[in-house]
Amino acid sequence: GYEKKISAVILDMLVEISRSANPKTATKRRSSEAFDALRNELLNSPGYHWTLSEMAQKTGYSVSRFCTLYKHIFSVSPQNDILNMRIMKAKNLLQHTDNSITHISDECGFSSVNHFSNSFKKATNLTPLQYRKR
Repeated sequence: GYEKKISAVILDMLVEISRSANPKTATKRRSSEAFDALRNELLNSPGYHWTLSEMAQKTGYSVSRFCTLYKHIFSVSPQNDILNMRIMKAKNLLQHTDNSITHISDECGFSSVNHFSNSFKKATNLTPLQYRKR
């Protein structure tokens, strides 16, 4: 009976070693780390004018593959994720500074004040000024 138990334990160990040495698993881990690093960079600088090709290059994928993987990993497209980060930063600035709406729009990376106001209202159901007064 001991031989069967020992064989089963050895087999389980070999399977586990095989899984950890699998190149696909290692690639997925590196890929996930690259996406996590990129997302941290996005969070730290949402006002930067990110392009899809620049983000894709940082992860080592083509633009189309990058977009597919980003959405799979984070459940949101890269464009919407950046927009959400910009809105989050704008909310913080509106609450904690007296900066003008124009300045906040620029600091958060919006192409214009109108684009900022429209995006902000769509996300919060309030204009930036209404949000600040709340």
